[in-house]
Amino acid sequence: MDYEDELRRYMIVPLRLLGQGAFGSVYYGFKQETGFFATKLIQKSKFDQMELDAAVELGDLSKCPFILKYYSRAIGMRCVIFPMEYANLGTLNIFVKNKMQLPSSTLRALIKQILEGMRVFHEAQLVHRDIKCDNILLNSPPGSGRVHVKITDLGFAKKEDPMKEENSVAGTTPYLAPELFKTPLIITQKVDIYAIGVTIYRILMNRYPVNESNFKEQGKKMNTLKCIERPIKIKEDILWNLISQILEFDPDKRITATEALQHPYFTSPESIADISKEQQDLAQLAAVAKLDGDSDITEFDKDPTFIVAESEIII
Repeated sequence: MDYEDELRRYMIVPLRLLGQGAFGSVYYGFKQETGFFATKLIQKSKFDQMELDAAVELGDLSKCPFILKYYSRAIGMRCVIFPMEYANLGTLNIFVKNKMQLPSSTLRALIKQILEGMRVFHEAQLVHRDIKCDNILLNSPPGSGRVHVKITDLGFAKKEDPMKEENSVAGTTPYLAPELFKTPLIITQKVDIYAIGVTIYRILMNRYPVNESNFKEQGKKMNTLKCIERPIKIKEDILWNLISQILEFDPDKRITATEALQHPYFTSPESIADISKEQQDLAQLAAVAKLDGDSDITEFDKDPTFIVAESEIII
């Protein structure tokens, strides 16, 4: 399918292919009225209305800087077109690929951003169902020196219904929560929390906590475990305490995003003291920019505990 022709019909100039999958592609594009942005195209036959529904449900909540913004949508001749915010630094996989050891203050702010984005997502009564490194983008507003995570890909997102038994599992196998391998199959927002735990674990360890060859084998392995064991490499007790509560096997005991944000890993005097000078400086610059009329500055940009400095993640 010639996706570029579809874009041109809507006066969108395709500049660069950003990614390609079995059912569609993502382009970096330009339109005279709106400027530069990313555009996701999905074959009509493979389009899932849930993605659009999720984007609509987020509504004003998508003002959260840690959720990728969907601008609109258009029905083309052969595909559905989603113009959306462009993230310029790739995905969380850059940390895994390059085996980066992040400073403690940067890691803490990165995790805090992810949890805040998930808190807002869950506030809209949605379950994402495919949280993973590939679906959390990184973006640095040009000239800001700051980096935001961007939770993206709403293709599997749906309204939470804790009373409904599902007949199929969505998501990526190594990120699936233990309860997704059991019956009755009830999918709650806690599956997203577990997936965040796997995401954090993978950033720290450059591997998954459990990674069998297929869904069936993954389920067999998960059903033999009671918990994820602490790796020797994770030395910080307070960090592992948070991760272990996120990776809790019992969904009823697993921490929520809101609860996680109140964990001592973020709130203790030691955590506050760990804030770097660069984080403080970038937050102060954002506060000044806000006073000068920069409407893109959010409350999080002025809070050093949420600041991920671009200098710390650029190789």
